[in-house]
Amino acid sequence: MASRKAPYTASRSLGRALGSAHPRALGSSHPRALGRSLGRALGSSLGSSLGSSHPRALRSALPVSLLAGVGALACACLVGNPDYIDPTSDATTEAPTTAATTTTTDATTTDATTTDATTTDATTITTAEPTSTSTTSTTTTTESTGVDTDDAPYCGDGAVDVGEECDDGNDVDDDLCTDACTLPACGDGILQDSEECDDGAQNGVGGTCTGVCKINVCGDGVLGLLEECDDGNLIEGDGCNKDCKSEKCGDGVVDPNEFCDDGNDVDDDECTTLCVLPPSLGEPIEAGDSAAFGPGGGGIQGYSQCDGAPVGFDVLYDTDNDVYANVVARCADLMIEPTGGGIFRLRQAGANYPGPPNGYSPVNYINYGASCDDPTTLLVSFGGWATGNGVTEVGLQCAEVLLKPVDGVYQVVTQGPVMLPPIGMPKGMNLPKIDCLAYPGTIPIRYRVDLGPGVTAFTLTCADPGVSP
Repeated sequence: MASRKAPYTASRSLGRALGSAHPRALGSSHPRALGRSLGRALGSSLGSSLGSSHPRALRSALPVSLLAGVGALACACLVGNPDYIDPTSDATTEAPTTAATTTTTDATTTDATTTDATTTDATTITTAEPTSTSTTSTTTTTESTGVDTDDAPYCGDGAVDVGEECDDGNDVDDDLCTDACTLPACGDGILQDSEECDDGAQNGVGGTCTGVCKINVCGDGVLGLLEECDDGNLIEGDGCNKDCKSEKCGDGVVDPNEFCDDGNDVDDDECTTLCVLPPSLGEPIEAGDSAAFGPGGGGIQGYSQCDGAPVGFDVLYDTDNDVYANVVARCADLMIEPTGGGIFRLRQAGANYPGPPNGYSPVNYINYGASCDDPTTLLVSFGGWATGNGVTEVGLQCAEVLLKPVDGVYQVVTQGPVMLPPIGMPKGMNLPKIDCLAYPGTIPIRYRVDLGPGVTAFTLTCADPGVSP
């Protein structure tokens, strides 16, 4: 009959076996040696238990043996690990090492017969206990220096490489080398000590910075952002004033070449759009007579007495003598009107009216008449036919009379002469026309007739119409 102490005997056997196996396992970091030693301990314990025929002993020993084996294995793994840190010890203290064993012990040096549980003395367990020794484990770590000797050259490394104009080893722009490794230059957009400004591509005409990196100022000859002109000086009266504003009529400033400037573009006020005082009519100033038209003679003279100027006439043609017998002037008052751009026109004002008759009243006659019917035109010349007895036919020429300022003074300029249909009968000789071209700036202000008894000649009196200034 099996002994009741069998379970306890088995437990003690397992304890002795683990006691003898534990030091070997702890002394070796080799997993195969550790497994072999623990295997012998468990085998010895289980053997003792299986050797007992007592069921109770067997049931009690088996769980105890397995539990003890697992605990021993866990303990061995933790304590035998060289990186294990005891949580109850100081954080800087390395895991304790066993002084009684060496790390060079191979699992094959342990004889299985020396670890039998029945012969292992208790002192073996005592001498196998690990001795805590405070040691410091030195770990040698090889680190890379981080220096890559194969790095490609780059701007800022202090060496002037291919494609670089300079390299001063920094990333400062406003020194002798930009951070793009280019030499500083006007127009690169980087303000240097030698530059007043640098707007890059905006330098030059129309900008605030010139093409030589100087601040654009009036009078430097470079058209700036807020300048209308810049002729390189600050002289007034040359078209560009000292503020680099264009000297032009209508700016409200009377410049040296202007006679007035009221700041508008209206002609019929106190100052024209050409900055000249507007023209006004005064008393005509006679300049002289034109050449005579006709054979002349007779000695009696008559005049077209007009308050303004003659623009045509009515004629009684004596059919018995084939001559002009009587002439009556068609008169028109004059006025000035603007045509735009500072230019004015001398024109007819109101309806025509007759002047006094000059000649005689024939028995048989034909009534002829002609005048400048367009009120914007005036009589400027005429020509026609004549016999030895007098004038037989006349053709009037009308034209627009313009007033244009030259140096502040208006000059009379005729424009677009128009020949009217002749009046009378073309008999005798065709005579050259008469006009006032011999007196520039004048117009026919009246005409004179020679009578004897018919109209033997016409003469135009030329005069300045009295326009001022």
